[in-house]
Amino acid sequence: MTALAPLDTQAASQPQPVAPLGVLHPLPAFLFSARGKLPITVMDFTQEGVIAKGAKQPPCDSYALLVRNGVKVPAIVSWIEDERFRLDFEEPLVDIRKQAAFRGKNAMASEMH
Repeated sequence: MTALAPLDTQAASQPQPVAPLGVLHPLPAFLFSARGKLPITVMDFTQEGVIAKGAKQPPCDSYALLVRNGVKVPAIVSWIEDERFRLDFEEPLVDIRKQAAFRGKNAMASEMH
């Protein structure tokens, strides 16, 4: 038997990345928040949330509504760093058709991959 590596408690306390859902290029979107309608760019997209950037960021820990291609996703702003921020969805976006619409792809084509 091999010995287990010691638990890295610092790494364990950090948020763990979630596998992306196929964002291969930045996606323009809008964010409605306490600061009004903000044009943003989605850089990474998972069922649980997005990493985005914009010239103006919404306030941290605030409620926001992410909108792209008719898909509206309620979210909470969980962190802000420089021009980037993370939005955690209130509920995971598990619907394949909504994911495909958000990414701008045909739902049937995305189900085949």
